[in-house]
Amino acid sequence: IKETVGTDLQTLTENGVFRFPSTFTFIFRSFASIDGIGKGLSDNFDVGKLAQPFIEKFTEVQKNETPAEKSLNFFAKATGLNQPDILKAVTSPKKIAYIEETLRSIERGDLKIRVRSLENEKALERVSLTQGKME
Repeated sequence: IKETVGTDLQTLTENGVFRFPSTFTFIFRSFASIDGIGKGLSDNFDVGKLAQPFIEKFTEVQKNETPAEKSLNFFAKATGLNQPDILKAVTSPKKIAYIEETLRSIERGDLKIRVRSLENEKALERVSLTQGKME
């Protein structure tokens, strides 16, 4: 995978699709060195697992989340609920009640549906014109 992705990545950078900042190279090399030294000392060493709490804390600071928002987001991720689903669950009863009321109005005769067809209106207009000419 590294060989194919590496060549594709090299092609993209040569074509100028995206560019890495120069400091990224040094940071990447330092993490690679730390990862190599750690794996040489222990097979269970993983930089990602070690850095995860610090990265989460850093991203929380940038998000400016309150503890309540963090808990709600955690609950949403754990249950798979998202904002559109919750919105549909809240607004669906109102929409269903509106549809039911509209259908009842049609059944009572309070609401009449009128369909407008331009073809039929033009045909009626032609008929009235021809009848006017015949008289």
